[in-house]
Amino acid sequence: MKPIWKKLLAAGCAAAVLITSQGVPVEAAADMYETQAETLPADEVYKEADIVEEASAAADVSDEVAARRDVNAGSDAAGSDVNIRSDAALPDGNIQPNAAGLDGTAQPGSAESEGTAQPDVSELEENAYSDAAQFDAAGPEAANGADGADSEGEAFAEEAEEALVGATGSTNFSDVQDPSHPYYKAICWAAETGITKGYEDGTFGIDRTCTRSEMMMFLWRMAGKPLPKIVPNSPFSDVPKTHAHYWAILWASQKGITKGYSDGTFGPDKACTRGECMMFIWRFKGKPLPKLVSESPFSDLSTKHDFYWAIVWGSQKKITNGFADGTFRVDTKCTRGQIVTFLYRTIPTGWVKVNGEQRYFDAYGRMLDDSKVPPINYLSIMSTAKKTNQIIMVIGHNLMLFSKSNGKWTKVISSYCGYGQNGFKLANERREGDKTTPIGSFTLPLAFGPGKNPGTSMTYRQITKNSYWSGDYDTYNTWVESSYRVPGEHLIDYVEYKYAMAIGFNMNPTVYKRGSAIFLHCKSADRWYTSGCVSVPEDVMLTLLKKTKNGAYMVIVPERTMLRNY
Repeated sequence: MKPIWKKLLAAGCAAAVLITSQGVPVEAAADMYETQAETLPADEVYKEADIVEEASAAADVSDEVAARRDVNAGSDAAGSDVNIRSDAALPDGNIQPNAAGLDGTAQPGSAESEGTAQPDVSELEENAYSDAAQFDAAGPEAANGADGADSEGEAFAEEAEEALVGATGSTNFSDVQDPSHPYYKAICWAAETGITKGYEDGTFGIDRTCTRSEMMMFLWRMAGKPLPKIVPNSPFSDVPKTHAHYWAILWASQKGITKGYSDGTFGPDKACTRGECMMFIWRFKGKPLPKLVSESPFSDLSTKHDFYWAIVWGSQKKITNGFADGTFRVDTKCTRGQIVTFLYRTIPTGWVKVNGEQRYFDAYGRMLDDSKVPPINYLSIMSTAKKTNQIIMVIGHNLMLFSKSNGKWTKVISSYCGYGQNGFKLANERREGDKTTPIGSFTLPLAFGPGKNPGTSMTYRQITKNSYWSGDYDTYNTWVESSYRVPGEHLIDYVEYKYAMAIGFNMNPTVYKRGSAIFLHCKSADRWYTSGCVSVPEDVMLTLLKKTKNGAYMVIVPERTMLRNY
């Protein structure tokens, strides 16, 4: 049999780089994993084949993803390859339980205890993970309250707060009403996404011990309740097909999330320990390789422990920080509140690289279409935002001024705006007289107007009777003062230029006849459209002048999906 390190190399050099980037040679790294595998019992063995598979998967994940806030997306353990079957295809005796029923041990008279209701197949598409499911996820670091008395407390990252698209932040559970509770946000998320339904008495059971079967139900719902492959017999002797959580446990078994015990049982009513919880989540995420460390992150966790690598990964991803005394307490039973909080920390939020492209995830871990991403959230991936602290953004008929202070972007003003009569055109394709507004990222070199400086801190130039914006070859697209008429625009003749800014289109270098005199100015009295400029109401233009500073940029796009390009 080939040594594991050779299999790692065979799996792809990127995987080797991933490991050696931590300062550990591939051979030594593989030996660490190989030694660990030899210590694992049958239920938890980290097989050599798994290591090769994980090394291959690691090769697909860029360093940027691994580095960004420990926030990535889920793995194919979320069930993306499960065969979907219609209810009609289900043989007698394999009728699905009501997936929308209560979680926890089935209550007498509940739909789940009868085992007769069909699942809501429509929820599969609505909640299932997309392509992002092939990556590991760990964020946001919100609701990082204690696991009992531990030190899991961190505030939401500002970027994550901006990602809260559509979150209501409330529940109907009678025992989850205090927003200051360390698990409150996590339980709100779980309730709003359908991961938990609570109990018939209206409680969530925040301090109730979570069972192994409940853990499988949470993960199954988090994956979008995918239909498992139909099998003639239950994979576990103590999980009959009539069990309230049969389909969740069957799915988890098929995905390798749980392997049960060596005696063929699953232990559905056994308490889920902290160690088991980390192992289940780690497998759910595709068993990603953690960063190799020289010693255990917790004083009570041996490097030879069955769950060592899963717990190391969970610690590195801030899913768990352990207790204040430096312990992890692997055998301590988990409450439902703690487990939901662990799961909440695994969801991706904000921008995550998926298949080589940045994609945006909302507070529920759902990947949004670019057209649904709030404009302010694009600023964290726009190259223009790295050059300046102010951006005037034009998206179709919407104009917004954003300013950054202490590392945080805020919207200062927004307004309806006009643009070129013939729409938009890429800056390098535009031509003089085509009446289109150029698409791109531009400097704002100066402000101007016929009166004295109205209060802007931008470089300001006052229009005189000799002021022209030149269309002449030698001085094309520049301000010219001349007592003789110059081809181009005689600036004093345009009332729209009472308050205006020059947009740095076709400057440095300047291409003759590509277009000149592209400004941000006051709208005309009788129309919004322009010959290529951007127009706003006079009061908005004055406010923009007062709020905008030297060094600001302007980004112009017809639709927000193009913002990522600038």
